[in-house]
Amino acid sequence: MRARMKTSRSVFYRVVITAALLQVMLFASGCSIKRVAVNKFGDALAGGGTTFASDDDPELIAAAAPFSLKLMESLLAESPNHLGLLTAATSGFTQYAYGFVQTEADKLEPSDEVMAVLRSRR
Repeated sequence: MRARMKTSRSVFYRVVITAALLQVMLFASGCSIKRVAVNKFGDALAGGGTTFASDDDPELIAAAAPFSLKLMESLLAESPNHLGLLTAATSGFTQYAYGFVQTEADKLEPSDEVMAVLRSRR
């Protein structure tokens, strides 16, 4: 279990470092190179959709998913017609909403004010 957690975290840290380097590279380069880099990175993110689904540490996924989703949103702002990235973002937001937001909302009492807030995030 510890080895699995270390592997999951090391993958997460590699993604964060790669994203940071990509941001630096994108801002330092020209527009056409930027578009190519965004599309290639988008292809990589769209193709790696099973990483979160196959991990057995829900707390790690709950912490990492928002970063991944915001990264996809940033890339979609640059390349809004990237079909793979659109599909991955849609799938990711749906899974996150159902797996974490809806699940927490269902645990609350119907009269709880917090439930209304959580349900409004869907």
